[in-house]
Amino acid sequence: MAKFLRILSCIYLLTFQSYFQIQPTNETPPAATHSVPLFHNIQSMAFNAASNELWMGTKDGGVQVDLNVSTYTHHTSPPLPDNDVTAVMIDDHQNSWLGTRYTGVLRRTSGGETKEFNFSSNNHIRSLGVSPLGDIWVVTSYFVYSSSNQGDVWQTHWEWLDCSAPCKPFAQGTTPYDIAFTPTSAWIVTDGGVVRLSSGSTSTWNASDGLPNTRVTSIAASSSGDIWTGSPQGFSHYLGGNSWETFVTAPNLLSPEINDIAVDRSGAVWLATNKGANRIREGGWETYTQANGLVSNQVNTLLSFNNQICFGTDQGACCATLDSDENVDPVGWHYLVETPLITLLEPKDEALLAERGTTRIRWETFGIGSRIRLDYIVGTDPHEITPGTPNSGSYDWHLPEGLTGKTTKIRISATQNGQLYQDENKMPVNILPNILWLAHLSKYK
Repeated sequence: MAKFLRILSCIYLLTFQSYFQIQPTNETPPAATHSVPLFHNIQSMAFNAASNELWMGTKDGGVQVDLNVSTYTHHTSPPLPDNDVTAVMIDDHQNSWLGTRYTGVLRRTSGGETKEFNFSSNNHIRSLGVSPLGDIWVVTSYFVYSSSNQGDVWQTHWEWLDCSAPCKPFAQGTTPYDIAFTPTSAWIVTDGGVVRLSSGSTSTWNASDGLPNTRVTSIAASSSGDIWTGSPQGFSHYLGGNSWETFVTAPNLLSPEINDIAVDRSGAVWLATNKGANRIREGGWETYTQANGLVSNQVNTLLSFNNQICFGTDQGACCATLDSDENVDPVGWHYLVETPLITLLEPKDEALLAERGTTRIRWETFGIGSRIRLDYIVGTDPHEITPGTPNSGSYDWHLPEGLTGKTTKIRISATQNGQLYQDENKMPVNILPNILWLAHLSKYK
């Protein structure tokens, strides 16, 4: 039986009305072969609007979260080809498609019927997509495949290898990574550049056309047809013709190494990096990290639907709510994490602190995105240091008067949806008069 998952939220996500605990369904799938905990290392996400379900691909299988009845189902092998789910997608028939790292794709109907698809060239699935016409597209490490009949017949695409001028053909062995669609075209990013397949014609662009890197790994299309791409060295916006606007550095860009890219309902662009997420909106930059909402700074994948923007990280998933003005609601965060943790690192047990001095309190968290409360405890009485500080991992505490000669414990805590997580010193720290504190220091000089 899969473990309990807490949805840590005071707000609603579509039919989420208030705090609840999500529980596993009665389905008991075989144990996954990977040792990675469930809901960690989120690699892909998809939303089924018809059934109100959120799907997540992880290194430990696929996770189907039913938002109507607050349950989840953990899908593993079998029937999954393997448990490392690298891509998930919902097609126009409400079928769920799960791509794996080693052994192809599984299609699962809403009734639970499954069918596996293998691709002789390579079964490492990098991305899945559904075109405006409803065609299924599968991106593997070697080629791209499309099907207009739910996988009964597949067409192989490698037009970028043998196209003619003005198209610039890419080298043999070019690896595709991701796919996006505009009303008339399929856009594919590769380690040779960007490809557009449109009405029987092929166009390609690479670093010589203004891209920051020939290796392009992520792509997103807005509802108006704007194309944005991400690479290990920046991101780009297609301006038309052979023109690209490229960003390699910017004052608020957390990292030029872009893991994923998404466009929300307002047309704002979101960038996933290993240092958090950026949002570019009407020329302005916004920054989101663990200090102001993210469950982790390592953001692997993004998903935008309705008024939500969701972040898949190495420590689980979290979603933010956009208000009527398209601003991120500061209290509208909710978290899908398995086992949140908070740990006090400093001051250590029985540490010596100087009266009226400044000491740095340090902590680390796992799966917690809320603000951190700090208290000191004298005897059994807690005293507030701060009611809430950003989850940055440290806070400089200026010791108040009246503690000289006393012992105290430091307590750190975080509350999400009424669930309290906390840690404190097991043994108290000692507050010394300055003269004794200086004498203590002199012993180590």
